[in-house]
Amino acid sequence: MNEINTNGHDKAIAALVIGICSCAFCLTGAGSIIGIILGIIGIVLANKASNAGNNETINKAGRILSIVGLSVSGAVFLIVIAFVACAAVVTPLAII
Repeated sequence: MNEINTNGHDKAIAALVIGICSCAFCLTGAGSIIGIILGIIGIVLANKASNAGNNETINKAGRILSIVGLSVSGAVFLIVIAFVACAAVVTPLAII
């Protein structure tokens, strides 16, 4: 009989849910820090699920969503920092 390998299935589901949350937080400006943290946690959980022998599609989807959430959150975070830095430079000039 074919037995289903459930090793790491709970970690794969957690990686998927956290990856979705990371993608949701990635476009919230200052909340992109949360997206970065969730993306890292999702990647770690997906790796732990893979090491436990889980090769399901849900694990791969969780890893991909976590990577996308991490990269987009990082880009948005850098853009927010750039805008804040530009505003800090321009605001004193506007007072003069």
